[in-house]
Amino acid sequence: MAAAAGVQTIKGDDAGAVMNPTMMFFAQGMDFALYQEKGMSVLDDRIKEAIREGKYPLTVSKGLVIPTFRPGEAIIKLSSLARNGHALDGSLIADITYAELKGRKDVEIVMEFLNKEIPGFAGAFLSDTAVQVGIRETRRIVGRYVLTEADVLAGRIFDDVVCLCSWPLELWEGGMEPRMVFLPEGLYYGIPYRSLLSREINNLLVTGRAISMDHGAFASARVMGPCLAEGQAAGKACALALSSGRSLDEIAIGRLHELLAKVGARLS
Repeated sequence: MAAAAGVQTIKGDDAGAVMNPTMMFFAQGMDFALYQEKGMSVLDDRIKEAIREGKYPLTVSKGLVIPTFRPGEAIIKLSSLARNGHALDGSLIADITYAELKGRKDVEIVMEFLNKEIPGFAGAFLSDTAVQVGIRETRRIVGRYVLTEADVLAGRIFDDVVCLCSWPLELWEGGMEPRMVFLPEGLYYGIPYRSLLSREINNLLVTGRAISMDHGAFASARVMGPCLAEGQAAGKACALALSSGRSLDEIAIGRLHELLAKVGARLS
């Protein structure tokens, strides 16, 4: 919407390269106790072995198996989607189409690998793939403030903070696993309201992975927790603007903080 409205946007790193998408899926019928006892400790080693020996064309060197509340069910991430070594661009229809098709084929390969190679998965089966491929990065607005990697690593808290985050910089840059840069123990940073505001349009708020930030800050702030909190803050800001008769760039930040505090938001 911001791009269509003529708001300035940027995409990817300094060269325009975006982070790789991922296709998640559900498996059912697991023996999770056996996986925890014997499978979890060997998962990554067997993934690397399968890739090294050419047994399975897996696309990442580490896997993630997340149990759900249903017995024997897990959400699995063992995917990094690229074409000819280049990440797929979620703002391009051709790349999204390729990612959807390739991602679902990759899931079948992963499930076969898990069935045959990982304890706890012998009787498991693929029950569902994600509704759509998980896109990590497309456009970001250039807002009233551009959150930077330096802000993240310094644990900067802003006067107009709307939420906090402590996720590491998780950089998917074409390799088979992300490059992780962890914040020091106990450090977290704030996301400013100004990063949700475009420079060109007063009554447009942008949330989630499209807020105003550089590529380094994006590697941390793009994850679900801050995205949800930004959406909550944007909703409260819109309600405040309507009730006060002000535009979104004129609302009282102190009053916005009060409204967020009432619903349990942590801002310091």
